[in-house]
Amino acid sequence: MLDSGSFEISKANASQSPLGVRLFRIDGVQSVLLGSDYITVNKQPGSDWALLKPQVFAAIAEFNDSGDPILLDAPPISDTAILPDDTEDVAMIKEILEKRIRPVRSLSCAKCVC
Repeated sequence: MLDSGSFEISKANASQSPLGVRLFRIDGVQSVLLGSDYITVNKQPGSDWALLKPQVFAAIAEFNDSGDPILLDAPPISDTAILPDDTEDVAMIKEILEKRIRPVRSLSCAKCVC
């Protein structure tokens, strides 16, 4: 999805992303986290994944077919983006944060209980 780093989409900044606009049209979507190879959609408390899941998948499929860019403006550099002057240890920590900690629940997660 993104070249590097991650970008969190909320209702406040959804207009920066055509995908965000589509997803926030769905009642029950709380936030969206985009990464280089994942999309994490968080639901509002009390919302039912059984009802949300088909709508979320449809919105993502519609976005993929549209050819629209993922973001309209370049997002700010993520705090976990690996920078050229980072030490090897710092780069490893940032990679672990980005790939294992932040995408807590992803639509492509094999352990997801949606």
